Amino acid sequence: NHARSGFGLDKEVEHFVKDVQIVHGGNIYNYRPDNLQQTFLKISIVSPRLITGCRNILQQGVDLTGTGRKSLDAFEANIDFEVRFMVDTDLVGCGWVEMKAGKYKNVPDAKKCTTCQIELTINVNDVIVHPPTTPEWSDIAPLRTLSFDIECLGRKGVFPDASQDPVIQIANMVQIQGQFEPFIRNVFVLGTCAPIIGSEVIECKDEIELLQVSSIKFG
Repeated sequence: NHARSGFGLDKEVEHFVKDVQIVHGGNIYNYRPDNLQQTFLKISIVSPRLITGCRNILQQGVDLTGTGRKSLDAFEANIDFEVRFMVDTDLVGCGWVEMKAGKYKNVPDAKKCTTCQIELTINVNDVIVHPPTTPEWSDIAPLRTLSFDIECLGRKGVFPDASQDPVIQIANMVQIQGQFEPFIRNVFVLGTCAPIIGSEVIECKDEIELLQVSSIKFG
């Protein structure tokens, strides 16, 4: 139980190691004239938090053949689990994945752990990864990009300090990838402001309201 709590694992987790497979590959470390395939043990564990501990155990020595403890090298133990996931699933950055209806569940807002509008849970074996080399899936998604500029009532020659220099204006533009013009242009101002052609002006009575209103709109 202490080990589980220390690694942030649920009490229901009975086994830390999910699977051990024998795989074949090459060691890229050091020069090898023969370039022969070697045998490796691919160890899958229940949480990335256990990787460091697993590596330390292997390096301290284990007895696999009954002939005594032997220190083993651990490969790819320093790779972030996000990168490991992408490698194992052939997923690339800004790539496309497909999740069939009935295969996933929507995460309620109260249980979301990200700021994404949509968060899902799905078995990794049900995720369909589309190769970026296919013309149909080579385009960038129509992502929305928010660009903003914050102006402070600063002192001459001094970089603004949040404890002394109030924010007087926050200007924003939102553009969809692939489109030439932003579809949102607005500016939150402290006090009054003359109309700005092509932009929506939101007047706020004080700095607190300015920060709150702008964070609600784009938070």
